[in-house]
Amino acid sequence: MTTLATITLKTLRCIKESDRGGTSHSEPYMWPFLATVSNRSFTATPSAAILSDSRKIIKNEMRAGQTAVIDGPANRLIGRYEDDETDRWMLLVTMLLEADDLPLGAASAGYQAYLDELHLRVGQNTFAIKSAWDEGDVATLTELITRIAKQVSDKVQSAIRGALSTGDKIKIGLGWLNLDDPINVAVGMIRPLGGPGTRNLSMHFANPSSGDPRVIFTGWPAHIQIQQFPVEYEIDGTLVVGTVQADPCQNRIDAVQAAEAALKGLQHMVQSLQHQLATATPQQKPGIVAEIRHVNEDLIPEAEKRIERARKALQFCKLVGGPNMDAPLEPAIA
Repeated sequence: MTTLATITLKTLRCIKESDRGGTSHSEPYMWPFLATVSNRSFTATPSAAILSDSRKIIKNEMRAGQTAVIDGPANRLIGRYEDDETDRWMLLVTMLLEADDLPLGAASAGYQAYLDELHLRVGQNTFAIKSAWDEGDVATLTELITRIAKQVSDKVQSAIRGALSTGDKIKIGLGWLNLDDPINVAVGMIRPLGGPGTRNLSMHFANPSSGDPRVIFTGWPAHIQIQQFPVEYEIDGTLVVGTVQADPCQNRIDAVQAAEAALKGLQHMVQSLQHQLATATPQQKPGIVAEIRHVNEDLIPEAEKRIERARKALQFCKLVGGPNMDAPLEPAIA
C-alpha cells in the first residue's frame, strides 16, 4: 500500500494591508512547493511551473479583513510514501506575491527557478533541517531557512531579469512598468507525518518591511514557532493522510500529466496574447508579437520534447513492470 499525504491550501485571509505601492489593496498570488522526505527518498512537487498557475491572482483588490478561496488545482500538493519508508516528514514552502506589471512569461520563469532552486537547496539540507527541528534548535533552523531563502531569491530575480524583453527593461528604467512584489515566504514542517486522518494547518506571512529574516516557520504540531514580525496574511488548509493501492509507475504518470499541463498553459498563453494583440496600441504590438513568437518557436517545442521524454519514461516503466531506479525519469530522445 502507498500512503498519500495531500495538502490543500484552501483560503487566504488578509489581516493587514501594508500599502505597497501607495494603495490599500493588493492582488496576491502564490508559489507553493512541497518536499516529501523519508529514510530513503526525497521528492518535490510541483516539478514544473505551469504557466497558468505562475501568476494566478487569488483575489483582485484584496483588502484588510477579507478572505478569499484559493482555486485549484495548484493549491493541492501530494506526497507519496511506500510501505518500507520510515521517518516520514514534509516541508511546505509557500511564497506569497503581489501582482503588478510583471509579464506572465517572466513570472513563469521566476516560478520555475523557485522550484528548481528549492528542490536543490532543500535536498542538500534535509538532514540539517531535520536535526535542528528534532533538537529544538531555533537559531540553526532560522539560519538554514534564511540562507536557503536568500539562495532561492537570487535565482528567481536572475531568471525574471533574463526573461524580460529589452522593451520591458527600458519601461522599468523609465518607471512605466512595475515588477511584482514579494510579500513574504512561509515555511511549514510536518514531522512526524502521523497516521490516516485530516488535520488543519495554517501558514503565516509577516510584514516584509519589518526586517530580516523574512521567513515564518510553523509546524504541525507546532513545538517550534519563529514568528518575529506582525502577520499580514494567513493561508488555511488541510493535510489528509490516507492509504491507496498505487500504480507502481505513478511518478511517471504524474510527470506526463505535468508536462502536458505545461504545454496546455503555453497554448493558453498564446491565445491570451493574441487577444491582447487585437486591442493593443501601435507601441504595444511589437512586444506582444515578439512574445508570441518566443512562446511558439522556443517554449512550445521544448515543452513538446518534455512530453515525449516523459511518455517514453512511462512506457519503459510499464514495460519492466515498475520503476527502475537506474533509469532517468525522462530519457533522452533518440
